[in-house]
Formats: sequence, C-alpha cells, structure tokens
Amino acid sequence: SCSDDFLNRLQHLCRWSTLANIHSIPTDDPHREKNGWTGDTMLSSEQMLTNFGMRAFLTKWSRDMRTSQRPAGQIPCVVPSTGWGYYGLMGPDWSAALLMIPWNIYLYNGDIDILKINYEAIKKNCDFMESMTDDYTLRYGTGDWCAPFEGPAIGVNMGSYKCPVQVTDTGFFYNAAMTMVKLANIFGNEEDAAYYTELASEIRAAFREKFYDKANSLVKGDCQTATATMLFFGLYDDDEEKKGLLNKLIEQIAAKDNHVDFGVLGCKFVMH
Repeated sequence: SCSDDFLNRLQHLCRWSTLANIHSIPTDDPHREKNGWTGDTMLSSEQMLTNFGMRAFLTKWSRDMRTSQRPAGQIPCVVPSTGWGYYGLMGPDWSAALLMIPWNIYLYNGDIDILKINYEAIKKNCDFMESMTDDYTLRYGTGDWCAPFEGPAIGVNMGSYKCPVQVTDTGFFYNAAMTMVKLANIFGNEEDAAYYTELASEIRAAFREKFYDKANSLVKGDCQTATATMLFFGLYDDDEEKKGLLNKLIEQIAAKDNHVDFGVLGCKFVMH
C-alpha cells in the first residue's frame, strides 16, 4: 500500500483479478471463456510473481505449455488446449509466454533450472517463428488486442488496431531471438549464441528499415503502442534515438488528452 488512493485501487484490482482467475490454470476471465490464454498470463506474470510469489504455480503451467507444443514448435494460444488454437491467435506475441514466464521466474527467483528445463522448447518455438518470416518480419499474431475503437463491437473493429500487427509481432520475434542469446550464454552454448545473435541482428535491421522513420522519430502506425514497442524492446541505436522516440510517445499521449489509446500489448509497453 501507499499514500495514493488511486494506486492502491489499481493494486487491489490487480490482486482480485488474479485471485478470480486461478482455477488450476491461469484463466483469462472466470465468467465467460475460462481459457488459459497464453498472452494474458505472460503480460501479467510479473505482477503475479510480485504479489503472490507464484513461482510454483507458473512453473507447473510452464510444463503445460511444453506438453502442448507441436513438433514444429508452435504452442496453442490457450493452454491447455482442447485441440484448437494452433493455427490462429498463436503468434509471437501470445506464444511469448513460453519464453517470458520461465525468464521472469528466473529474474524474480534466481531459478536457473526453469531455464534449463525450457531451453529446447523455447529454441524450437523461436525456430518456428523464423520459419514463418517474410524478410525477418512476422504477421500472424493477435496484435494489440482490445485497444479503444469507434463503432459497434464487431469483428472488423475489434481487429482494426492502430498499431500494425507486424510491428508488435516483429518486436516479439526480436525479443525471442535475444532471449535465446541470453539463454545460450548462460549455458555456454556458443553455437546457439552465435546463431541467434545473427538472427536478432537481421530482425533488428528489418524492423528499422520497414517500420522506423528516423528523421521524424516515427514508428509505423503512429500511435502509442507502436512507439512504445520500439522503446520496450530496445530497437533504437543510441540515446538520441531513444529520446526522440520518448518525446514522440509523450506527444501521442498528449494528443489524446492524456488518455490511454492502446490495447493489452500497449498497456505493458507504454506504462513501462
């Protein structure tokens, strides 16, 4: 708790949302779908580890993700799956749960075994992403889900995000490659470290060439989520670029009268 009632209320909502959604698996909501959506849990895993020390629970669900993995490397967008979710909504954004949850458990608990256990599964999933690339960029993820939009709540509007899916997808792809570099270095796998370092370099170059207008500090989509994606994943080259992107983000927030204008991915990126 703290002296700010607003922050206390946010913390209360985070805690109760988590408690309401723990039913042997981490669900997306307790009243409607009741599915273990990978992206939802990945984006909230740091809060879960901070508020509840959920190392054991998330380690168990991490095993569920490995169990659900197909030979080609993909995991479904809901874990466990009744058979669906392998060929839609399971892009690099939602499947980041496979690598980010073990990584967060490692960061918050110093648990190196969780990385060792998941190394091959994470590597296989990263290789699957590479197999889906078009010149080192991706476009098969869910995207900035549930950002504000105008008009009736029908499929066309729910998916018409301001931030292009390929921007967030490629950001997550870069993060996957960089995470593999970290894991390879931890375990002394020089061959993997070299391979994924080169892959990350190619992804970074493609992102910057296709999505970044350096002269105007503009990321494709010209919105809060797009700018914050580049900042969050460290796709800028130096402090000058970082400052330009941050100033652009502040401009974009001010242009919306300081209102949020992002979905679930932007919530993570912009707030950081």
